[in-house]
Amino acid sequence: MQLAAARRRLLLPGAPLVSGALAGRAGLRSGSGSGSGAHIRAMSAAAAGAAAAAPPPLVVAIDGPAAAGKGTVARLLAERLGLAHMDTGLLYRRVAAAALAAGARLDDGPALAALASALPPLERTPEAELRSEAVSQAASKVSALPPVRAALLQAQRDFAASPPPPFRGTVLDGRDVGTVVCPAATAKLFITASPEARARRRLLELQARHSEPNPGPNAAAAGPSGPAPAPAPAPAPSLEGVLAAMRERDERDAARAVAPLAPAADALVLDTTGLGIEQALAAALAHVRAREAAAAAAGGGG
Repeated sequence: MQLAAARRRLLLPGAPLVSGALAGRAGLRSGSGSGSGAHIRAMSAAAAGAAAAAPPPLVVAIDGPAAAGKGTVARLLAERLGLAHMDTGLLYRRVAAAALAAGARLDDGPALAALASALPPLERTPEAELRSEAVSQAASKVSALPPVRAALLQAQRDFAASPPPPFRGTVLDGRDVGTVVCPAATAKLFITASPEARARRRLLELQARHSEPNPGPNAAAAGPSGPAPAPAPAPAPSLEGVLAAMRERDERDAARAVAPLAPAADALVLDTTGLGIEQALAAALAHVRAREAAAAAAGGGG
């Protein structure tokens, strides 16, 4: 029940527990049917044997700093390989956005952990609201707090261990997936790029967002003298400002005491500074397929 509740809170697609599925298929409810106890035990043993023979789910862990391309590669990998995908950073962004909206302190670990546990499903939070620079910076601070990381850790591990049907595995991207969340992942990648390249990519995203027209004033907000004035536009982002903010976040993520940003010892480090998306995806696919083949040859260990 705890696992189901965690999935409902965090919108992790539900997947039946193996034990529950086996129990249902084996007809283990007392008094069901006319079979004898020996027959039920035989069915249960056969189901357990089938579960033991099934290969473990394929787990791909992708880590890296902001704007390096890990999210894009993760989504495309999941599509190509038929895997479920989780952007673990969105979990921390939700906590940060809720904390900012509530005016909560960003250094109060216990309070923010409680907030993380009480948040509604992820589908109710428009992703665009979680991608602002203010939320990005707040998420970096929130994610450094041990109570918050502990509150979100098990849900990520449950998602990796029990992929939602019909997926045969998962791709998780974040900053500590290969080192902390899934240290035994089948394949690990650390996707990075130079700070300047990453800043240019992030600037393009921010400029596109900045150029989107603001909605007109709401008629319901009109006062006795006419419509309320439109809010002043935010200043246009600059490359220098984005680069400074990115370096500040890199330093904070790498220096935090719990789960600092760093490649796992057995991860493929993929520098995308001079790569197009197809080149980066091809390198990632080759690594994952090689690791999956090696795991199968070793007996399915992942």
